[in-house]
Amino acid sequence: MKKIPLNRRDSSAGITIFRNFSWGYRAKVWKKLSIIVALTTSIVAMQHGCQAAEITKKFPLKINNADIAIDVANTAESRATGLMGVKQLSPNSGMLFVFPKEKIVSMWMKNTLIELAAVFIDKKGVIVNIETMKPLSTRSHKSKSPAKYVLEVNPQWTISNQIMPGQRVLGLEEIPDAKN
Repeated sequence: MKKIPLNRRDSSAGITIFRNFSWGYRAKVWKKLSIIVALTTSIVAMQHGCQAAEITKKFPLKINNADIAIDVANTAESRATGLMGVKQLSPNSGMLFVFPKEKIVSMWMKNTLIELAAVFIDKKGVIVNIETMKPLSTRSHKSKSPAKYVLEVNPQWTISNQIMPGQRVLGLEEIPDAKN
């Protein structure tokens, strides 16, 4: 079978077909493609920006007269990601995981690079138990009784502020509820 070139200068199919169109038509096609790429990029950037804005708002909590500023993980996606990939956590900060209902909660440290203390808290704001979790471990750490919240903090913060089971966490009423 004999190939019939669409253009005398070049016989490669994709380039040849496009070369047969006028410069005006080519400009219109490129303009439309550029708009599609720009819109797609903007939408992706806005989605990532909105997620970052949700997770970067700090909320204050107080336990045993010790203040801590926390990020809130109140969606399934933010709870699944948690502090994965974080290389350093400032001394008076942490992340509060908010669950839809009180239940026995289990946490692990897959892809988490720093040691953390998991402070399990019931729906009344009382600390149920505290577990120290090693980096990159897949070992499961569970609440000893039903919990609605888990506060992940630097383990040294719990020691230096004498945080213990039975203490009340203040400020939970300002925390957004779980979304799913």
